[in-house]
Amino acid sequence: MKTTLKLLGAAAVTAMSFNANAVLVIDSFTTPQGNTPATAIYDSVSDFTAVSNEVAAAEALGGYRELIIDKTGGDPDTNATIKVAAGKLQYGNEPGVTSVGTVRWDGGLGASSLGGLDLTSYGNTFIVNVTFLDLASGFDITLKAYTGAAVSSYTFHGDAIGQYGVNFSNLLGAADLTSITALEMVITGSAGLDLSVDSADIPEPASLALVGLSLLGLGALRRRQA
Repeated sequence: MKTTLKLLGAAAVTAMSFNANAVLVIDSFTTPQGNTPATAIYDSVSDFTAVSNEVAAAEALGGYRELIIDKTGGDPDTNATIKVAAGKLQYGNEPGVTSVGTVRWDGGLGASSLGGLDLTSYGNTFIVNVTFLDLASGFDITLKAYTGAAVSSYTFHGDAIGQYGVNFSNLLGAADLTSITALEMVITGSAGLDLSVDSADIPEPASLALVGLSLLGLGALRRRQA
């Protein structure tokens, strides 16, 4: 049996601004995706060759979602997996397996075009909400934004239940956040890790409770970095 880590109810990647007045849905993960709707995209060989799959998904930013999985270590015939099922992005490693899983929103079929999306018109902070965790080693998530070949990114480590905030200003690199052509969320997984993500969006700050939670997440990140 797998050791289990789940980010149930989210690792909800969102972005929040006090000036936003609309919701930009990055992905609600309702369109199943895998080798079949019931099975995962999997990589069983540590050969530096990733396995990928892309589908049209009306709920995903740009209308397409690409999933990529690359097993980086572990015994032969053990798997690293990634899929969308039951309204969640599901990523997992069998015992002894390490891997890198990626979700890419690029407008479809390798086009790397979201039409020059202005992220700053919707918000200023990505929020990742961890609601269940049973691996003390935790996980790493890298958020990446692209403008053509230029990329800006930020990596954070999570090892506890709660919200993690990443301000746009934390992303380092040459991408122009007012003209984005692709977004990625990259999960680096330790042996035996499982997680689920159920939404990614940039909501309007409709409640003070959400704002307070985002600030708590930012505080948690600062404590970890310190």
